[in-house]
Formats: sequence, structure tokens, C-alpha cells
Amino acid sequence: MHAEELITVELKIGSERIRLELQFSSARVQAVQLLPLLQALADKVVAVGVREAESKGRAISCRKGCGACCSQLVPVSEPEALYLLQLIESMPEDRQRLVRERFSRNRRLVEEAGLLEEVAVSVSVGARKIRREVGLRYFKLGLPCPFLEQGACSIHPHRPLSCREYLVVSTPEACARPEFGGVEKVVFPRNLSTILYAFGDGEGDDEMRVVPLVLLHEWGAKHPPERLPSFEPACYVENFLRKLAGSC
Repeated sequence: MHAEELITVELKIGSERIRLELQFSSARVQAVQLLPLLQALADKVVAVGVREAESKGRAISCRKGCGACCSQLVPVSEPEALYLLQLIESMPEDRQRLVRERFSRNRRLVEEAGLLEEVAVSVSVGARKIRREVGLRYFKLGLPCPFLEQGACSIHPHRPLSCREYLVVSTPEACARPEFGGVEKVVFPRNLSTILYAFGDGEGDDEMRVVPLVLLHEWGAKHPPERLPSFEPACYVENFLRKLAGSC
């Protein structure tokens, strides 16, 4: 039988304070099992950023039907990659097949465009200019996210942290032509996605581990779930909150 541990935390996020009371079992878990908690925390941080933007008269312009951001090169953490693979596996067979076909098509078109190797490394390299250049070339391929349906995210409650953190106050026209630099993104106190990328060690001091969404299944074939590390949940979350608090 595993003991229960209660954590009470108060964080200052931007100009606001967030109080959390969290209870965990002492049983070790994989990071993917803690992802719903991190998603909820990301939503709280995003909400603070949105309120601060709106207080300055900057309205969020993201709307259903725009979808330009859903053709970008989306980075996800390794726990999110496993989470999305498990989500696809939980879908009815017909839907699974459709989503897998979309992933396969996008990967094939990236390879045909000669971008496969660059896409694989661009999300992790430190040079922001390189990431932007590869990202723009990927965007110009016009590959909608496999989860995009009727102009909206079909897995919206489960979407990656990088998607949750991508909100703009500029026009949809700017998003459709990002090469001109007119996109104005909402600035958040800290992006939880970047913390999670380096959390492979459970402490936030690991190397950046980022998976391009378009290569989700390729990553999954090389990383069976049973080989991924497990952590004491309370320690993992405390370390994550410490990193978050220290950056805000």
C-alpha cells in the first residue's frame, strides 16, 4: 500500500498569485501520467497572460477557422509524444486509421521536400534563427496538423503545451504570412513547455528533448513506453514548480 503526500504551493505568476493543493501517491509513475496536471497548470499561466494582455487593450485574435498556426512545425516534449500516441490508440479504429494516414502523408511530403533531417534537429538546436528558417520552410508546405478538423483542433483538451501557449493579438492575415514578421504573440511569464523539454531527469536540468509532431510515430517506434523512466510524483511536481517559480 502506498502512502499519500499532500503538497500546498503558492506561486506568483506575472502579477497574480496561484494557490495549489495537490495530493499524490508515493508510487512511482511515468511523466505522461502527470501530464494532465501540467496541462491544467499551463492553462492557469496562459489565463494570467491573457488577462494581462487584455488589460493593456490587446485582444486575442485567435478564432476557430483560422488554423494558420496548425500548419506550423509543432514541438512536443517526450511525455506529450507518448500521451498523444496513447490518445490515438484510444480512438475508434476508423478514426485511428484516418489520423495515422494524415501523419503518414505529412511525413512523406516533408521527406519529399528534402526537409526531413532538418525538421528532426531544428526543434532542439539552440540557434533561434535556424529554427525560424526551418519552421518557415515547413509552414510553406501547407501541411495541416493531423488533428485539425473543420478549422478547429479535434483534441483541444489534450493539445500540447506549445499549442496552449501560442496565442496572438495580431491579425489572421499576419499569421498566414509569418515570413513578414507581423505576428504578435502573447508573452507569458514563463512557457511551461520549455521547462518540460528539459525535464527528462525529473529535475529540469536535463538536455532539451523535443519531438517534432510530424515525426510522432517515428519517435514512438524508437521509444517503447516500458523503457521510459519513472519518478516519485510529489518530487517530480515539486521540482517542476520550483523551476516555474524561479523563472516567473
